[in-house]
Amino acid sequence: MAASQAPPAPQSISPIPEPPVYIMLLVGVGLLGLVARRETIPPIFKTDQD
Repeated sequence: MAASQAPPAPQSISPIPEPPVYIMLLVGVGLLGLVARRETIPPIFKTDQD
């Protein structure tokens, strides 16, 4: 007797993202903003070593 293997049932995709997705998105955008801000603002303390 051969065992029949049925294909796996398709999983439904939620149209509304879970809250952790929004948290990860905000953290990523915040990190990008922080990096962009650090590159454009000149440093406050300058060390002149002549």
